[in-house]
Amino acid sequence: MMCGRYSFSTTKAKIKVQLDVQLESGTELIHNYNIAPTQQAYVISDQAPGILQRFQWGLIPAWSNDPKIGSKMINARAETVLEKPSFRVPIRQQRCLVVADSFYEWQKEGRSKTPFRIFPSNGQLLVMGGIWDTWQGDGKVIHSFSIITTAPNQEMRPIHDRMPLVLQNKDAQKSWLEERNPAVIAELLHPPEDWILDMYPVSTAVNSVRNNGEELHEGVE
Repeated sequence: MMCGRYSFSTTKAKIKVQLDVQLESGTELIHNYNIAPTQQAYVISDQAPGILQRFQWGLIPAWSNDPKIGSKMINARAETVLEKPSFRVPIRQQRCLVVADSFYEWQKEGRSKTPFRIFPSNGQLLVMGGIWDTWQGDGKVIHSFSIITTAPNQEMRPIHDRMPLVLQNKDAQKSWLEERNPAVIAELLHPPEDWILDMYPVSTAVNSVRNNGEELHEGVE
């Protein structure tokens, strides 16, 4: 599974400067150092591109009979997202930017796994490509999303064989929210070729969703 955990910790000012969006009216910024599937997290949707909203991580297709399916739909593979029944409508009509400061990935070494914190090397927020949908049932309305994943770039290859779709370029972010041509969308579904990420190992405390504090960002030997 990839991407399966990430973090969000920043300021309103940084969000405004980098992304030119505002929080939903009447809400406060919520930090989460260990975002896990089925939790609420921040996105910028093509439906409301000027607002930072909180959607549930794990796509629940509008046609689904059971919202619990979302826990199995946290990622969508770039290679098949345009064809998969659950994703082919959202990828064309309902895309979002998933905002974070870093994501976590585990490097396998024999039987052990070492967690790494991975983040933009220029200090900016991490912006990942996603898709979203709205499910209604049982008197509920749930806005949910999946993160697109791609093959790894040269930075990620030593760590894992997948990575989130990283969209740090403003033009790419704009196209992701506005484009409707499937051929052009397909051109965006590739890992960044340039060196834009930094990373370091962190404590295995991140393995448990019960742990959620800024100490999870501290590097270890």
